[in-house]
Amino acid sequence: MTAYQGTWVFPCNIRYFNIFEHFTKSNIVVWEKRCSVHTGDVVYIYIGALYKKIRFKCHVIADEISDDVVQANSYAIPQNASGKLYYVELELDRTFEEGKYTYEVLKENDLGQVQIPARASRRLRSFWERGED
Repeated sequence: MTAYQGTWVFPCNIRYFNIFEHFTKSNIVVWEKRCSVHTGDVVYIYIGALYKKIRFKCHVIADEISDDVVQANSYAIPQNASGKLYYVELELDRTFEEGKYTYEVLKENDLGQVQIPARASRRLRSFWERGED
């Protein structure tokens, strides 16, 4: 694995992709690449509306994947996709218990709006590091 590069928060809308169900079948997920995420980076998946919490920690195992892999994982392709899209492969590292990383707790530790993938701030990364010991 490549050296650690960065820490990210990726939003997940359960109405479009049920990540809970997916992780019962596979610990690998293909995700649209919408930022400068690289192999070795850490990705926390924030579950939006109704849940409003982070439940999963993953790491990027491939920051470039073939069209064949994308097509085999068609759930990753947005319905209104136009133009060339890029994808990454994430591997599940950890599932957090239900109330551990709620939006309220994360907001107190520097999490902003989670509408697009975003790099985690130093303060937020420090909070996670303390919480995972």
